Amino acid sequence: CDKSNSGNNKIPLYCKHDRVEQSVTSLLNGLINCPDHIQYQQKPKPTIYSKTQEALEDALAQQPIDEDSAQTLILRLAEEQYAALGNEEYETERLRRIFAASECVEELNASILRSTVAEVLVTRQNIKLRLKNGQIIERSDL
Repeated sequence: CDKSNSGNNKIPLYCKHDRVEQSVTSLLNGLINCPDHIQYQQKPKPTIYSKTQEALEDALAQQPIDEDSAQTLILRLAEEQYAALGNEEYETERLRRIFAASECVEELNASILRSTVAEVLVTRQNIKLRLKNGQIIERSDL
């Protein structure tokens, strides 16, 4: 962009847009060059103690054990625990594969952006990407 706009201190909107696009492209290229910067942010999972867990413990405490009932409760408990898991770890690996298979680009690649970035965060100071695994990437991370 040509910043010499006759003494006017305002930068045209299209220049700002170009800068955002260049910054996003640069961040994506940084991830393409080093996909290992994409990290799984493991969050402590709350301990889930459900009524199903309680029912299973009660069923296992009774003799003789009703195997069919216990199996049903075990499967229901497994479903509850699976449903409580996030997909961040899967997303991290998926993102690494996408970036590892990609080539650096001169212009913004909409397909890579769409499949990897959940949000572009623009502030006065910098531009950050919130990846689909929840990780926020900025220039200092690369």
